[in-house]
Amino acid sequence: MDASTAAAMGALAQIISALGPWGMGVLVLGLPLIMPFVVIFLSCTTARRQADLLETYRADTCRILDEYGKSVDAVSSYYKNNVLLVEGYERVCRDLHSVVVLNTQTMQRLCDKIDGQQSQRSAA
Repeated sequence: MDASTAAAMGALAQIISALGPWGMGVLVLGLPLIMPFVVIFLSCTTARRQADLLETYRADTCRILDEYGKSVDAVSSYYKNNVLLVEGYERVCRDLHSVVVLNTQTMQRLCDKIDGQQSQRSAA
């Protein structure tokens, strides 16, 4: 046995001798009576901490879900805006189609008149 162990044993012997037989009896009989109260106290403390932790978790989850909902709404609005944009492009394409058809008809009439004039000059 080394010196530190001997010193600890000596200190423990002094505490036991200072308590005396009545102190030791109260200590030996009192610990089993006190332990259920200690267990109940620690259980209540742990339950309270778990409830606080659960409430924090719920608050964080609600915050995350709210942010996710806002992101989904933003993406949904992007799709709606894209639909409006596509509808606008469809109108522009229809108008452009009308212009191209009209220009093609006009150029065809112009070519026909030019061909008609050239055929009249070559016949004359």
